Parts: sequence; C-alpha cells; structure tokens
Amino acid sequence: MKNKNLFFKEIFTENKIKNKWLFQLATCLLLNIGIMIIGSTFSKSSINYIYILIFSLLSISVMLFIYYIVILIFSKIFKSDVENKEIFISSVSIVCIITAVKIIVSIIQLIFSIDTNKYDLLSLGIFNDKNVLLSSIDFYMLLSGYLLTLSFYYVSKFKLSLSIILGLTFIFLDVIFNFIFNSLNQAIM
Repeated sequence: MKNKNLFFKEIFTENKIKNKWLFQLATCLLLNIGIMIIGSTFSKSSINYIYILIFSLLSISVMLFIYYIVILIFSKIFKSDVENKEIFISSVSIVCIITAVKIIVSIIQLIFSIDTNKYDLLSLGIFNDKNVLLSSIDFYMLLSGYLLTLSFYYVSKFKLSLSIILGLTFIFLDVIFNFIFNSLNQAIM
C-alpha cells in the first residue's frame, strides 16, 4: 500500500503538514460556518450568526476530539511510537477533509434548492427517509473510516490488516450509534 496512489495518502505520509495544522483548523472552522449558513438559509427563522459561530466551534471541537481520542487510544493499545502531535495533526486533517466534502455537498444542495435540514444527498436515507437503517448509513462515515485506516497505517505505523480492521470497526460502530440516534429521533417525532 506504500506505493499505491490512494486518495489523501500524501496528507498522512508527508511531514510537511506539521506547520499547516493551524491553517487547516481555521479552514475547517470557516467551512463549517459556511455549512451552517447554507443550512440556515432553508430555515424559517432568522439567522443568528453568534449561534452559528458557537455551534461551528463546538462541532469542530467535538469531531476533532473524537478522532484524536480514537487514534490515541488504539495507538497506545497497540504500542505505537507515534507522537501526540502527529496524532493531533492527523485528526485535524481528517476533520478538514470531511468538512470540505460536507461544504461541497451543501453547496450542491443550495444550488438545486434542496433543503439541507431535511435531506442529505450522501445518505442512503435519501431513497427512503422512513427507513432508519438506511438513514444511518452515509458517505461521511465511509470516508471517516477510510481516513482513519490511512491514519492508522501511515501515522501510527500499524500493519495494513490491523488498520483495515480498525477502520471497518469504526464504520460498524458509527452505523450502530447512528441507528440508535435515528431510532430515538424518529420515536420522539
């Protein structure tokens, strides 16, 4: 896998991004603010920019914390000699890539006037919004599992098979948590 041309491989193999993590984090925040503004254009209420800024900061922080903790825990369990700074930089890269994909999808939905609060084009729930299992599976979780696999392999220096197993486990657990959340959300409504 070292010589393959995989998407986003360079982000995890090159150490030159160490100086760009703050720029990536600021970019993630700005992209997330853009996603929130696009989502609020479909809302009936007025736009509260303070709420958008606070929620963007909170969501980026939570995503960053989750990916950092997942990579850190497995790196410690499997005794990887990776530094915490490299794990943090890898987590920032993962969050930035996922946020960039989300803003692209949000812009497409805005262009075609598809309500981002009701529909997610990258979710299987677009085919049947009543099906909780389909709504629990989307492209973002597949992308995050792939990016975690790359991070485990290139940053934590795990074996390829272990990296793939951990990435698939993350996807599986993400589907389960989304299914539980969507089931509870549908029961409330």
